[in-house]
Amino acid sequence: MSDILFETERLYLRMPTLDDVPAMQDIKQANWPELQKWMNWASDDQLSVDATRKFIGEIVQDDFKKGGCIMFSFHKVTNDLVMIGGLNSTDDANTYSTGYWGNIQYLGQGFATEMTRATLDFAFVNHGADKVVISYFEGNEPSKRVIDKCGFEFVESLPKAHQSFATGEMMDEHCYAMTKDRWMALNR
Repeated sequence: MSDILFETERLYLRMPTLDDVPAMQDIKQANWPELQKWMNWASDDQLSVDATRKFIGEIVQDDFKKGGCIMFSFHKVTNDLVMIGGLNSTDDANTYSTGYWGNIQYLGQGFATEMTRATLDFAFVNHGADKVVISYFEGNEPSKRVIDKCGFEFVESLPKAHQSFATGEMMDEHCYAMTKDRWMALNR
């Protein structure tokens, strides 16, 4: 595929197109209770196919104009959409945020770590990033493990910074960062 940005051992990553709306919608619906618990964007109005279409057709494009690069990762063998992540622009030049969520059929198999490592390498080697930030909400141990496996450094905790759409519970947000120098040192 000519639109592939890069590949990993099991995945190829590219920017999404409107042709990806059905696949994203399917995995969003299958994983909705978990997404509502952990994702700060997963309000009830974001479950619709129109919201998915707007995300891919407008929000991804707007962020790309600001320097971001949202990416979808696809399984090399099945061509299934596995993970959604990439780089989001921030107010700080050459600093991006990253995160991920995925197809429930592929969770717990190391794909989030594989995609995040590839995203970091892309950010620092090809995209001009100086720093990439990430966070997870209290109780989301699988995300904490991905952050730890990728070598991010802890920055701070923000008490009761996130309200779960699933439970209404206020959760602490734990913030981490990876600098270009640290990434290069870890991956010599």
